[in-house]
Amino acid sequence: MIDPDPADPDPSGCDPRIHLIAVKPAGDEFVRFEARLAILAARYIDTVRVTLVTAGVGDDDGDGSWPRRSTVLPTVVLMRAGRMVGEAIGDLPLRELDEVVRAAATWPATAEVAA
Repeated sequence: MIDPDPADPDPSGCDPRIHLIAVKPAGDEFVRFEARLAILAARYIDTVRVTLVTAGVGDDDGDGSWPRRSTVLPTVVLMRAGRMVGEAIGDLPLRELDEVVRAAATWPATAEVAA
């Protein structure tokens, strides 16, 4: 299920799950994107926590705390243990969103990774 409360359940960052934060532009244009996120949330219910935020509707109060990379396309950022382990921009099909989640699950969040 998509988490309506974006607050981190464990502020210490010890939650082993991946936190998928999806920021979508306001409006009804991305209803199918929301449906694909719901499928991902159900598919990875034990390992991924999904939060959907609509840009401009209480998303970040102007302080930049929500990871929005585009003002016209959905942005997906995946975090684990306080580190970004994946991201995607655009109204991606389910297959591509699933690939981003699976790649994030194997990305090392605890070790520094050379750029």
